[in-house]
Amino acid sequence: MVSAELKKRVEQKITECINKFNTHFAVNCPIPTVEYDLKGKTAGQAWPFKRKIRLNAYLLETYQDEFINRTVIHETAHLCVDHYHDVMDRSLPKPHGKEWKHVMALFGISNPDRCHSYKTQPARRTRNFVYTCGCKTIHSLGIIRHNRYQAKKTFYRCNICKTRLIFIGEETY
Repeated sequence: MVSAELKKRVEQKITECINKFNTHFAVNCPIPTVEYDLKGKTAGQAWPFKRKIRLNAYLLETYQDEFINRTVIHETAHLCVDHYHDVMDRSLPKPHGKEWKHVMALFGISNPDRCHSYKTQPARRTRNFVYTCGCKTIHSLGIIRHNRYQAKKTFYRCNICKTRLIFIGEETY
């Protein structure tokens, strides 16, 4: 859950960037809606045609200042570039191309990154199932491969000894 104060800071940063963009390019890029519903490794997404930015609430709470000053600006730049090209009836540029880099520089980011380096949490917990073989090597299968094996729809063999895998149990964390 993102605090009201943090949401206000995000909205202020977006508004500041868009006002700077509108003044510089003499356009009227609207302020987008913001949703805090992303999970996992994705920090943010820009949805130009819906005029929306989606953000990862966990990463925002964890890396507040860095997140606002990098990720929020990053996604806002995408919306601004797409709006400009839509208004000018031009084809959309590459997502992290020269136009986006130019807008990032306008927003004060001289070395824009395509990806973040935040320490993330998985969006969902995966289950792994432990198998062994004739040479006693331990193999780990995900839920889909495990279910296929248990339903006898397929069989898996060890790449070393070529014997069929034998189910031992579920991995616990």
